[in-house]
Amino acid sequence: MLLGATWASVRADGEEKATAEDAAVVSAAVQHFGSEKDAPSFAGREGKTSVLVHTESAGPAALYLSDDQIRADTAGEKWEVPTELRESLRKRNAAKVPLAGLTLGRGVVAADLDKALAPRDWEGPEKYSDARAFARVWLPAYSKDGRTAVVRFAFGPTAHGATATYLLTKAEGGWKVTKWKLAYYA
Repeated sequence: MLLGATWASVRADGEEKATAEDAAVVSAAVQHFGSEKDAPSFAGREGKTSVLVHTESAGPAALYLSDDQIRADTAGEKWEVPTELRESLRKRNAAKVPLAGLTLGRGVVAADLDKALAPRDWEGPEKYSDARAFARVWLPAYSKDGRTAVVRFAFGPTAHGATATYLLTKAEGGWKVTKWKLAYYA
């Protein structure tokens, strides 16, 4: 029986930590994002698919992880993030967690975005010339049976900020994106 990330990812001191399962879920969502033609990109990098992911989780963000915000971000869709996943998402992201050292999937590049990006960086960092965009992820949340996950991340470049919400299911061969929504803020 899969214990789920709520149990398996807690350190001895009670703090969350990122796991290999988290890396697999984040990678599946971010790879999908990087392949979307409607996703933003740095100037002149529209054909690229790699995405920079910050080396630390986004951490507590009461607004971005609230029920109202998640519902608003997926409004108009024919799906909703289940209550248990929204609650778990907030619990798992009570503090920032290091993501450096996780094995991320192809096209998902760990980078310290605080050092790599300049404010309003529309051109993209020279060091990462293959990067299309960047993301600051929150740790994923999992259903009790471990077969469904949700991951949210803030992404850019965008003029006013944006978030992505991904619902995934575990299938043979790994995590598969089943639903997603990109929300842009004005």
